[in-house]
Amino acid sequence: MVGAGYTSGLTGAPIVYAGAFGDALCLEPFAAGTWTAGEIVICDRGEIARVEKGQNVLAGGAGGFVLANDVANGDSLVGDAHYLPGVHITYDDGVVLKAFVAANPSATADISGAVRDLSPSNGDKMAAFSSRGANRAIDIVSPSVTAPGVDIIAADGADLTGSGVISWGFNSGTSMASPHVAGAGALIMGQTSWTPAEIQSAMMLSAVRSVVKEDGVTQADPFDMGSGRVDVAAALAVPFVLNETTAKYEAADPTLGGDPRTLNLASMANSQCVLECEWTRTLKSTGAGVFDLTVVTDSDMVLGVTPSQITFTGAGETVDVTVTADVTASATGTWMFGWLEFSPVVVTAAATTAEIAMPIAVQSTRGDLPSSVSITTGRDAGSYVVQGLTAITITDFTSIIGGLTLGETTDMSLALDATNEDAFDNVNDGTVGVINFTVASGSNRVVVEVVESEAPDIDLYVGIDTNSDGLPSEDEIVCQSATGTALEYCSLLSPDGGNYWAVVQNWESSAEGASDAVSVAVAVVQGDEGNMDVYGPASQGALDPFDVTIVFDEPAMAAGDHWYGSFSVGTDPDNPSAVGVVPVDVARVRDDVEKTASKTIAANGTEVTYTITVNSNITSKDLSYDLTDVIPEGMTYVEGSVTGGATVEDGVLSWSGVMPTSAGVAGSYEFTTSATDPYCDTGFGGYVNLADFGIAPDGSIVGDTTLFAAFETGDPFNFYGVDYTGVGFNDDGFIVFGNGYAGSPWLPQAVPDATAPNNLAAITWFDGELFASATSGTTLATAGPNTAIIEFDGVQLWSGSDPIMDMQVVISRSVSDDQGAYELVYAFNNVDDTMVAAMGPVTIGTENADASSGQAFLNLASASGVISNDLVVCANYVPAPDFPPAVITYDVMVDDDAEGIITNTVSHVNNAPGAKTEEASVDVGLVGVFEDILGNIFADDIIWLTEQGITQGCTTDGTQFCPEDNLTRGQMAAMLNRALDLPSSSTDQFTDDDFSIFENDINALAAAGITFGCNAEGTNFCPDDNITRGELAAMLDRALTLPDAMDDYFTDDDASIFETSIDRLREANITFGCNPPDNDNFCPDGLVTRAQIAAFLHRALGE
Repeated sequence: MVGAGYTSGLTGAPIVYAGAFGDALCLEPFAAGTWTAGEIVICDRGEIARVEKGQNVLAGGAGGFVLANDVANGDSLVGDAHYLPGVHITYDDGVVLKAFVAANPSATADISGAVRDLSPSNGDKMAAFSSRGANRAIDIVSPSVTAPGVDIIAADGADLTGSGVISWGFNSGTSMASPHVAGAGALIMGQTSWTPAEIQSAMMLSAVRSVVKEDGVTQADPFDMGSGRVDVAAALAVPFVLNETTAKYEAADPTLGGDPRTLNLASMANSQCVLECEWTRTLKSTGAGVFDLTVVTDSDMVLGVTPSQITFTGAGETVDVTVTADVTASATGTWMFGWLEFSPVVVTAAATTAEIAMPIAVQSTRGDLPSSVSITTGRDAGSYVVQGLTAITITDFTSIIGGLTLGETTDMSLALDATNEDAFDNVNDGTVGVINFTVASGSNRVVVEVVESEAPDIDLYVGIDTNSDGLPSEDEIVCQSATGTALEYCSLLSPDGGNYWAVVQNWESSAEGASDAVSVAVAVVQGDEGNMDVYGPASQGALDPFDVTIVFDEPAMAAGDHWYGSFSVGTDPDNPSAVGVVPVDVARVRDDVEKTASKTIAANGTEVTYTITVNSNITSKDLSYDLTDVIPEGMTYVEGSVTGGATVEDGVLSWSGVMPTSAGVAGSYEFTTSATDPYCDTGFGGYVNLADFGIAPDGSIVGDTTLFAAFETGDPFNFYGVDYTGVGFNDDGFIVFGNGYAGSPWLPQAVPDATAPNNLAAITWFDGELFASATSGTTLATAGPNTAIIEFDGVQLWSGSDPIMDMQVVISRSVSDDQGAYELVYAFNNVDDTMVAAMGPVTIGTENADASSGQAFLNLASASGVISNDLVVCANYVPAPDFPPAVITYDVMVDDDAEGIITNTVSHVNNAPGAKTEEASVDVGLVGVFEDILGNIFADDIIWLTEQGITQGCTTDGTQFCPEDNLTRGQMAAMLNRALDLPSSSTDQFTDDDFSIFENDINALAAAGITFGCNAEGTNFCPDDNITRGELAAMLDRALTLPDAMDDYFTDDDASIFETSIDRLREANITFGCNPPDNDNFCPDGLVTRAQIAAFLHRALGE
C-alpha cells in the first residue's frame, strides 16, 4: 500500500489495530507498556489532530503508526511529520488492512519511510478537507480562489521540553493557504497602485483553472476552487481589473435590504434564478487591447454576454459587460456552472497570455420565495401576509398545506459538557440530552428547536440512526445548529423516513456547576391538519410581484406552544409545488386579551373587581378591537364603576379601541456625563491617548468634506436597532452608518432633522478639516472584538486653525443592557476654551436614518463652558417600548342567592384578516367552594361530591380539594362507603388496616362484596396504595351490579383482568376513556386522581 508521510522507516514490526485496545481513534495517550515489541499501531482518523494520534500511541510503546482515513476524507492524504515512523493511508486501504490484521494476529509490516516525489500531478489537487461552496449566506461564488494548503512546511514553535521534538512540521488547512494569498496580494500591491478590490479581481481573473478534485481526476468546479489557483505573475499582467467602493459594499449588505449580486466582483452567482437572471460588471483597463467575449457551460442553462467584443485604447478606460443566464429549461435546486472567457484579439506585449475568465454559478428556481415564515401570535386564529414574491407564470394558484403540527416539548436539565468540543463522546451517560423520534416516509417536514434555555449557549445536532444501533454518531448528522446562542433550530423539508435522534449539548452553562433547564420542541409535519390555509392571486404573470396570505385557525393553541407547517406555491393543480415550498413556524405567546378577578372565592353580598387587559400589539400593523362582556347570572354590575373607556348597558360591557404597533418605531439614546454618572467612562479611565499604546495616527486621513470608511470587518455595528457593516467618519466631527453621508455635512444641524446627512453620531459637529501634522491627526484602533475607537488629535476649523481640542468616540458594536455598558462614548482632552468658542454652534448627539428619532447632549448650541478637559459623554441606547396595554376594570356585586362557581367571559375580535371571535374567562367560586378547583374540568363533579357529603376536601380548613392528587385505596373506600351508605360491619376483614382511619369503610366494602383485598390470600387491603383505574372499575361494577356490555370498547384492556368491568362502566356512560378525542384507550393501569373519582361517582350515582 502507498500512503503519505514524512518520517523515517521501520521494518519487520508486529502490526495491531488500536480498536482492539479500546480506543480506535487514539484519542488519549495509551498507558506505558501497552505495547512492548515496537508494534505498528493502526488508528482511525477523526476528532483530534492527526499528529497527536501518533504521539498517543508512542506513549504506549508503539514503534510505528498507520493513520487510516475515515469515509469523509476518502483518498485525501496528508504527509505529516509524525513523532514516530508513520504513514497515512486511504479509507479503502484502511478497511483492507484492518481486516487483514484481524485475520492474521501475528502479522508484521514495514513502513518504507518518506520518499521524495516531485511530480506536476501532485499539484493543483483539492484537499478533501477544503471548505466548499455554495455560500449559504450571500450570493457570491465561494471560495474566491484556491492556493497551496496541503503539506506545507511550517513552524510548530520552539522545542521547550528538551525532548528533541522537531520545531517544524507539515501543516495543512486554511492557515497554510491563506498566507499564500496574502503574500500574493502583498507582492501585487508592491508593483501596482490598485485598490484591494482590484488586486482581488486580478488574482481571480488570471487564476489557473486546471485544478482537480481530491480524486486527482475530476475537474474542480467553482465551488471547489473559486476562480482557480492564484498565479502572481499572471495577475500582474491582467489587461483589466474590477473595482468596488466601500459605500457599495455597505449598500449590498443583505441584512439592510442590499443585494450582494450587484457587487462588481470577478465572479457571478445567483441561488434564486427565476427563468432568467443577469449581472453587470464594470472593467477598468490596464492598457490597450481588443478581446472577444464568450460564455461556456456544460449544463442546460443558456448563457449570453453583451457586448461580444471590447476594445481598450489605453489604461484607465471602463466598459460594462452584461451576462445573462436563461434557466427556463433547467431543473430546480441544482447548481450549474459556467465561465465568461476573454480571448485576446489585439493585446499589448505586456499583457498576460494566461486565460482570463470569470466563474458563473446559478441555481434555478421557479420563484423567489422566503426561506421560511415565522409568525408570533397571541390568538388562536389570525393571518400573516407574505409580500413581494415572484415566480414563473401562475395560471391557477395552487397550494399544498402541511400542518400545522404541535411541537412536542421535552424538558431536560443539562450540566456543562466538559468536553464540549465533542458532543458525541458521552451520549450514553446523560451529559448531553438525547431525544429519539420516528419520521414516517412521505412526511412533509421535521423540526427540532430549542425553545427555552437557562444556558447561554446550547448546540443542537439531528441525525438518522442509519446503522440501527440506537446511538447518535457524528457521521449520521443531517442537521447541525451550533451558533454562539442557545435557541438553536433545525428544519428539514421532505425528510427521509426512519428513526431519528436529536443531541442537545450544553456548550456553556449559566454558572459554574449549574444544571440548566432546557426545553426542546420536536415536530414531524405530515399532511394538512385543517388548521391553516394559504391564499394567493388566481393567476400571475411571470416575475410580477405578488403576495400570499396565510390564515391559521387552531382552537387547541395555548400560550407557550410552537406549531409547525409548510405551504407550497404551484402554477396549477397539476403542478402544486412547481414554484417551491415554504416552511411556516407559529409561536403562540400569551393571550392578547386576558381577564382576571380580584378574588378567587367570594361571599354573597360582596364586591368583585374584574380586569380586562388588551395586551400590547406584537404584530406589524395597528389593530382595532371590539370587546363584549355579558355580566354573568349571579352578579350585578356596580353602576359607574367601569373604567378604560368601556360602557355598560343592560348588563353588557362594550369596548372598542385601536392597539398601535411599535414595529418600525425607533428607540432613543440617553445621554449622561462623567460629572453626574459614576459609570460613564470610556472603559480606560477617561480619555485614552492611543499614542500611549504605540498606535500612531494615519497620515493618509486628511481633507475636507471627505468620508472615510473604518472597521469594515468583524461583527456589525448596531445603531438605532439596525446592524451596519463598518462606520464612516469625516472631517466635520461626526460618524455615519450606512448611507447617511450626504447633503452639506459642514453645516451642523439640530437633531433630528430630515435634511441630509442622517444616521449619524455627532461627537462635536462643526465645520472642520482633517490635517496630519505634529499636532493633528486621526487614529483608528480596536479594543477586543466588540469595541472600536476613533481619535481626532488637534481638531481644527476648516482651512486650518490653532488646535481646538482632542476628541474621540468609543463605539460598541452591539447593544447591552448591563449597567455601565454604553453604546457610544465621547471623550475630550487638551481643550482650548477660546478655540471652542470660535467653533460657533455645535451638536453633540445622535440621529437615525429617517430622522424620526434624534437625541442630543448639546443641540446646535455653543460648546463654550460645556466641553472641558476630561469630559466624558455617554450614550445608552434604549429600544422603543411597546405601546402600553389597554386596561378595563369594573365592579360587580355577588347576588345573595348565587351559588357554586360563576364564570365570567369576555368575547373579543380584532380586524386582522382571518381573526375570529375568541374568549377569555375567569372563575369566581362562592364561599364553600374549594379554592383549587376553579377552572378544573371536573369542578361541577367535585361540587356535587361535596353537596352529597362524600368529601370535605383534603385540608383541615376545608378550602382545598387537591384535585390532581392520586387517590389511595383507603380514600376510595371512604368515598364509596359514604356514597352508597353501606351498613357497617363488625368483621375485621384485613390484617393491614388496623391503624388506618379508613378501616371501618374498608370493612363495609368487603362485607358488601365490593372488594376482596389486594393479595391472592385476601388478607390485605393495601389502604395506602394508589388505586388504579382498573381496580376502580371492578369496585364500581360490583357496587352497582352493572349489566354486561354489548361491545369491546377499548383496545388497551384486552390483557386486563378488569376488562369486563371496564366495558360495563363504558356502556353505562360512567367512563369514556383516557385519551380524548379518540378515547379508544382506558389506561387500566393508570392511577386515579381525586378529581377523576368525583366524575366517576357523579356519573354513576348522580341524576
